[in-house]
Amino acid sequence: VLFIASRQLWVGRRGTSAGALIGLNESFRQSWLQYSKANSEDEKQYAFSEVMNLIEIACAIFEDDLFVGQRGKLLEDYLCHLFIIIRDDDDRRTRIEKMLLTPDTFRHALSFLESHRSKIQGISLPV
Repeated sequence: VLFIASRQLWVGRRGTSAGALIGLNESFRQSWLQYSKANSEDEKQYAFSEVMNLIEIACAIFEDDLFVGQRGKLLEDYLCHLFIIIRDDDDRRTRIEKMLLTPDTFRHALSFLESHRSKIQGISLPV
């Protein structure tokens, strides 16, 4: 009975992890779409703020090790990719500076960057 319960818990956690990753991916897709379609400077800043808020949430999820199996690695790779995209775009980096309102703004993103320096070279968020 203990084995069956343990197995069910394991299967359930993997399924929940997969579902959460799919939802997070869809949120990112929508946010990037809004950013790319923004017409005014205010709309663009707002849309990119949503992208950064999702990055912060995703970094916190990664930091808490909530995704099991390959889902955690997939999230890690995706976050590295996003930070490289931001690193290589002057406009996006400038937009981040406008969002840093407190010392704790994007603390999970900063922590992720710090722990992934070897994969994401040449990026820093102003603090």
